[in-house]
Formats: sequence, structure tokens, C-alpha cells
Amino acid sequence: MDSSGETMTQDYVMLNNRLIPRSEASISIDDTGFLYGFGAYDTILALNGRPLFMEDHVKRLNDSIIGLRVLKKGFETQEVFSQVVKLLAANRYKNARVRITVTKGELALAMIHMESPNMTYLITATPLPDDYYHQNIKPLRLLISQYIRNHPRAIPSSLKLTNLANHIFASMEAKEKNYDDGLMINYEGYLSEGSSFNIFFIKGAKVFTPRLDIGILPGITRSVLLKLFQDKGIPCEEGFYKPEDLYEADEAFATSSVRGIVPIVQVNDAMIKTGEQSERIQRYYHEHLKVQSKLP
Repeated sequence: MDSSGETMTQDYVMLNNRLIPRSEASISIDDTGFLYGFGAYDTILALNGRPLFMEDHVKRLNDSIIGLRVLKKGFETQEVFSQVVKLLAANRYKNARVRITVTKGELALAMIHMESPNMTYLITATPLPDDYYHQNIKPLRLLISQYIRNHPRAIPSSLKLTNLANHIFASMEAKEKNYDDGLMINYEGYLSEGSSFNIFFIKGAKVFTPRLDIGILPGITRSVLLKLFQDKGIPCEEGFYKPEDLYEADEAFATSSVRGIVPIVQVNDAMIKTGEQSERIQRYYHEHLKVQSKLP
């Protein structure tokens, strides 16, 4: 019990394949992730006790850890799925934000190019509201940041790495100027992505989103929506767009695994309306999530 006499629940994490209380979890001060920001992660939405789109998430995580030379071969999807389900059950979480983080563990910088059998492998979970589909999600007011998306020849944009310095700078800059978050362009001036989200905008009956080879992360929700657009007959184009294209949009929204679809109502000084098309896309997406989250 705490000082008020109320019973406190124990929060669990999965660290190096062991389910342990969060209060007992520790990582070495010599860990490469801590010392050099040299690690990978992935964030997963779990609904009804079931982590969603695990095959896609584990593939992206594997691409990242293989790219970092953590392992030559990545994780098996079913193994990770089972560990996440076990963690959710231990915490009694129905809906949750799940994060998997992998670093090379304790390894001298001179050995950083080598595979690391002593990797750090951490899975954590944070509870989400039971009524996930009816959350009051605040629309976004975004600032086009002075901080650009990493050049793809500096840090591979397809890898989801723990080194998020430029994303965090973009977000801090926006909040210091009373916006909700930052939106980055790439080194050529094209729209790329937000600090933690992909972007879509609508003109007429058509949806537009930046191409992957602009240098953006291949978002899982982005990928799911592109498939849904095909299934529903919604015209969509992946291309090269400037901020002016977004300023002139009829509607716009951001996507991420946990928040789902979030309306964008302002970019710099340009105001963007919310509308029926974005709401219809969100309904299609929620219907898809409900199917995916049904337990067998």
C-alpha cells in the first residue's frame, strides 16, 4: 500500500526475455544505446489484449536491428507476439501502447560493427483508455520546422532508430512557438513527416502522401491505410510535395500506430478544415482495427 492506504498495482516489463517488475529493471551504464544512441525500437498498438499488425512491426524492427548489425537474423514474429501478450496479461492491460527497444548492449565502440550476442532487449507497455475508439483526440496545429529530416545517406530513413535528435528538436521548436508539433521537410525541400507521424492530405476526392524515397519512415498505419484505400476504391497518390501543397489542402491528417488518425487543422499560418472525407477514412480504419483485435 502507498501512504494513502490504497493498494498499488505492480507494473511489469520484459527485459532480456524475463518478465520482471519495472522497479527491478536496470540497464548497464555502458549500454551502447545509452552511450551512443545506437539502438532500434518499434511502437505497437494493442487492443483487447492483442498486439496488432505484428508481422509488419517485427519486420520493420528486424530491418532496423539487422541494419545496426545487432543480429544477422531477426526475431520470429510469433515469439515476439507471445512475449507481448504475456506482458499485457501480467499488467492486466486491455488496450496499451507497447514499445520494443533493442540495443547492442555492452560493447566497446571499436567493436560496434560486430554482431552483439549481449544485446539489450526490452518490452514495455503503457495502458490506453478502454474506450479507445471514442477518445477525444486533439487536432494538430503544426509548424514546418527549420530542422530537416535526416539525409538518407546520413542515417537510413527506413530504419526506426532510437537516435531521434532531429525529430525531438523539431517537436521542441514547435511547442516553444505554441504549436502542437513539428513537421519536417527533407534536404530538397519536400514534405517528409512529423516528429512521430506520417502525413496525408486531401484535395477534391483524392488523398496524397509523401513517397517513401523522399526519406521517411515506412509507417505501419500509413501502409495499412494505403491498402484500405485500394480496397475501398479511394484514389491515392504517393509523390513529392512542397509545404504549399499542404497549405492549400481541403483536409489533412496525421497517422501513427497508437494515435491512429489525427486531423491537422493548421500548418504554420494556414488553416485547414476538418471534413467528411477524413472522418470516413477514420471509420474505415476503426472497422479494420476491430477486425484485427478480435481474439481467436
